[in-house]
Amino acid sequence: GGGEGRVRLPIPSVLVGHPKGIAVFDTGLHASLAHDTSRLRTSADLFDVFMGPDDALGPQLRALDVDPAGVDFVINSHLHFDHCGGNEALANATLLVQDPEWKAGHIDKLIERDVYNPNDFDLGQPVQLLQGEHDVFGDGSVRCVPTYGHTAGHQSLVGRTDNAEYVF
Repeated sequence: GGGEGRVRLPIPSVLVGHPKGIAVFDTGLHASLAHDTSRLRTSADLFDVFMGPDDALGPQLRALDVDPAGVDFVINSHLHFDHCGGNEALANATLLVQDPEWKAGHIDKLIERDVYNPNDFDLGQPVQLLQGEHDVFGDGSVRCVPTYGHTAGHQSLVGRTDNAEYVF
């Protein structure tokens, strides 16, 4: 409403089950932020984190009977801390990210301004750098679509069922 103060925002992740695999779109905050915000560096003064240990991606997936080690793809809309902090829970997943976003995440001046923290996303997982639209499972049902603007390589996820299309 334009008033002063802080606004509490949820940080969603999307679980995608497909006959050819499992994907997670955006992974939220790093699990350590439930008890220590130092990972946010200078940005810690800008954010109040309301997160319990069971709110991190790993426990949330296990609550749905999904083994984080069995997730095939992690897809990040962009590489800011609130969208890729949970990537560490998906150690076996291939990261699907737009090439311009991956490059921006490694620019020293952006890292120093705390816009990106490679400790959230450059974790040794296989990385597939995308150049535009990408069909995740090869049947058109789940597509990464560039939506550049918020960041250099922002992308959205389009999911199609028999009855509807969804954009995340």
